[in-house]
Amino acid sequence: MIERDLENRVDKVIRLQIELDEWKEKYKNLETTMSEGDLALKKKVNSLERNLEQLTLMYHKLVQNKSVLKIDTQVNEKKLKRKVANVA
Repeated sequence: MIERDLENRVDKVIRLQIELDEWKEKYKNLETTMSEGDLALKKKVNSLERNLEQLTLMYHKLVQNKSVLKIDTQVNEKKLKRKVANVA
């Protein structure tokens, strides 16, 4: 039972690897048939995708920093209120 299951999984992995190799070959063939304009456009799209990823990371960092600063502000406002209350 376990052997058969393992053999089935190995067969499936082999089939998927072969299919992946076929798709990679098709992709390479497609790239070789692309015109220079298409290749330039592909480069631009890749560049824009990288920029978008960087901007997304920066955005998440800024949101996190804003959250931390908001908490710090609340803590400092409470401290200030206590000091004002002690002085008054």
